[in-house]
Amino acid sequence: MGINFRKRIRLGKFINLNVGKQSAGLSFGIPGARFTVNTSGRKQASIGIPGTGLSYTKSFGTKSKKAKAKSSSINASSDIDKQIAVNDYQNALYALSHIHNEAYDFFNFDQLPIEYVTREIGPRQKQALVAIENYKPNFFDKLFKREENEMEELQEALYQAIEEDDNNREVHRVDSELAKQLQRFEPKAMDEFIRLVGGFDCFSDDITSLSYYYKMNVDEASAIVVDVYVNLQEDIIDNVVEFDKAGKYTNKKLTKTNLNERFYAYLCSLSLGVATEACAITPLTKAYVNVYDSSVSSATGLKTERCILAGEFDEKQLMQYDYETLNPIAVIEALPVDINFTARNGFKEVKPIDFK
Repeated sequence: MGINFRKRIRLGKFINLNVGKQSAGLSFGIPGARFTVNTSGRKQASIGIPGTGLSYTKSFGTKSKKAKAKSSSINASSDIDKQIAVNDYQNALYALSHIHNEAYDFFNFDQLPIEYVTREIGPRQKQALVAIENYKPNFFDKLFKREENEMEELQEALYQAIEEDDNNREVHRVDSELAKQLQRFEPKAMDEFIRLVGGFDCFSDDITSLSYYYKMNVDEASAIVVDVYVNLQEDIIDNVVEFDKAGKYTNKKLTKTNLNERFYAYLCSLSLGVATEACAITPLTKAYVNVYDSSVSSATGLKTERCILAGEFDEKQLMQYDYETLNPIAVIEALPVDINFTARNGFKEVKPIDFK
């Protein structure tokens, strides 16, 4: 069964353990923010605001983070507002290229009983998060510079909450008859299990325009086909929010080439995540993923639905990757994936894959 519970790992004073839905994880930093990725693929960001000693830990996905990044970048006026806007932007940008981390760990369908845990954040973690979100230093906290110590205490309480929730997390067992049907690769049983564990729902949480459909062989199922529908223009952040070399705050539109490259990174991460989820939550060893884009055509001004990625993914290959460190672009380019892309012209239509 693909359930991993990692305990707290302290790598440094300002390194935070993430608030995962199933487990803890490692954290790493980039300018203005520190990000963490856990074993279940859930991502968090600990955002530091210079001059305050404060950091806020939040989970993130493209849906909420894109809206927040857009709002904060437009309304930024003070120095702190501008720093927050840059952090929100980095946060959302990271989420766009790390959607693959949302996928489930691989279940072991050969071993009975088949067990699973849900993806929800535990009740103690929720309470600890609320405490961090609501923390506001008062006058004396600022005067005596106690903000940092108090935030560390809140984060320590968060670590404890993670451990307590994980220790008390309910492990569900699949009904024995359903488990046997899964081992026989029965499509109806696989469909029931996908619904039981909330398969593919994690992507809906993060992507503004996502819809998907899947199908399996009726007889002797050996593969699953997942058709994914997105609108790249709705999902992708089309601007850059940063401090330039002189320290000046800037908010500017991406060039067409850079925007296309951002589309490409997003598409690679999304297709890898969907393929991993499909193989992880079914006993099938192969997944075919077709991604359709319904963005407005620059040539006609009309929405067009066209397949821009068609890939074949093998479970054994996917299981070899370290999802916390991999580059989704490099993975997609090394696999049998049909994608016709150039940074200058964007995507050309490709033929979708179906059962062979």
